[in-house]
Amino acid sequence: MGKGFAKALADTYPEAAQIYLDQPGYTLGQVIPWIGPDRIVLHLITQEKIQRKGEPRQRWVSYDAVRAAFAMIERGAARHLARQEGFFFDQPRLAIPKIGSDLGGGDWKEIEAIIEQEIASIQVVVYEL
Repeated sequence: MGKGFAKALADTYPEAAQIYLDQPGYTLGQVIPWIGPDRIVLHLITQEKIQRKGEPRQRWVSYDAVRAAFAMIERGAARHLARQEGFFFDQPRLAIPKIGSDLGGGDWKEIEAIIEQEIASIQVVVYEL
């Protein structure tokens, strides 16, 4: 969590970062939630490595993991909306950075298309740092 969005997140919400760091292991496509007093953070496990300074650019992000993580989010959001309770019912949107496209080396257009295919129940807001 020393670079990019992960660093900014850890600096702002250290408890959210700790939940991620305390995990005994990760599975690509996994979603690790942290529910804070005024914010919910979903850690999406979409790559095993990141781009290191001086290394040739390559793709570390797994598009299958991106698809699995967003499919999981969609299932949760749809349940919340159907039950009319839960954090996606209270606030039916997801704010994300351009996940996997910087240090993950992925093609944002491809990742964006996956998100659009998987998410139907809530609004997705994409921003850049």
